[in-house]
Amino acid sequence: MNKLQEQIINQIKSSAPISFYEFMKMALYDKEFGYYFTSKEKIGRSGDFYTSSNISSAFGALLAKECLEMHSKIINIPLGKLHKFNNILTIIEVGAGTGQLAFDILYTMEKELNFPLAKIKYLIQEISPAMQALQKNLLAPFSSQIEWIELEELKNSPKEAIIIANEVIDSFPIHQIRWYKKELQELYIDIDGEKLTPFWQNIEKMPKNIAFYLEHLSFEFVDKQVIEINLEAIDWLKQISDVLKKGFVIIIDYGDLSDHLYSLDHFEGTLRCFFQHMTNSNYLENIGSQDITTDVNFEILMKFAQYNKLETLSFMRQADYLIKLGLLDRLQKMIELDPSSFQSLKARLAIKNFFIPGGISDHFKVLILKKI
Repeated sequence: MNKLQEQIINQIKSSAPISFYEFMKMALYDKEFGYYFTSKEKIGRSGDFYTSSNISSAFGALLAKECLEMHSKIINIPLGKLHKFNNILTIIEVGAGTGQLAFDILYTMEKELNFPLAKIKYLIQEISPAMQALQKNLLAPFSSQIEWIELEELKNSPKEAIIIANEVIDSFPIHQIRWYKKELQELYIDIDGEKLTPFWQNIEKMPKNIAFYLEHLSFEFVDKQVIEINLEAIDWLKQISDVLKKGFVIIIDYGDLSDHLYSLDHFEGTLRCFFQHMTNSNYLENIGSQDITTDVNFEILMKFAQYNKLETLSFMRQADYLIKLGLLDRLQKMIELDPSSFQSLKARLAIKNFFIPGGISDHFKVLILKKI
């Protein structure tokens, strides 16, 4: 039994069983033992999972191009004339991981797109001190452009900016609920001796926020079917709208629309754990040492975005999005410049991961929101 598990057991002993939401929040975000607050390596070969930005620098390079085009639209100046003006391009990245995406965007802006670093402000919201330390180390060459902030700090002075959230929403704590004999139940965690054990409890009085969420699900569920309710995603949409005076939001995550998420293929929900590059459903094991995630319901995000003055511009597969931004052209140029070296071959294989069947882009979607 590790210290976080012991802490959870003691809390239940001293009070009452906790909802799965509370359990997931402690497992991931406890400030001493939670997964995202420990120094354990999480991303990359020695971690538990890869992100797109850690597969290939092409991901960040293409997003740099997208950000520059969005900046042009925000300030209403043609792309080819941006160099004549001193408007600051502000990018806000939420949950920047190792900092690799920020590095690749800034590097591409300077080296490929010839956009002066002096005209870029890159703000990072990062709740994890361990990840923030990694970011500061990697991003040292761009220290003049980068600032670590809290979104709440920006509410009093909203920005004209581009907000990027790459694999963020999937790790928000969720409520797991199911329908059982026409009753709505929520998953709770109790103890059996010194062991944590899950159980389903009837929801006697429906919380207003859960009821409002369910009203937006146009889907017929079957008995015992489990779904996840991500209320924090809804709160987050309001938060980013509040800090955005004008601009765009790029949300990249795995997930889908309701029809797919709630098909019988996902009868028991989409919750999964990542530990040493293996997926499992044993969320009561390796507590604080493994990631816990769920698929994002992009249909819900688009519906609630409207309530927060955010307009949906596009929603598509990550592979299609990257191809639209020029992924295949980038691959072709790499072949032409260096057709045979090992490094070139390695880089090209990494890029192919973004669009081949079974590659990293297979389950990822991209949602672009606008506030103008």
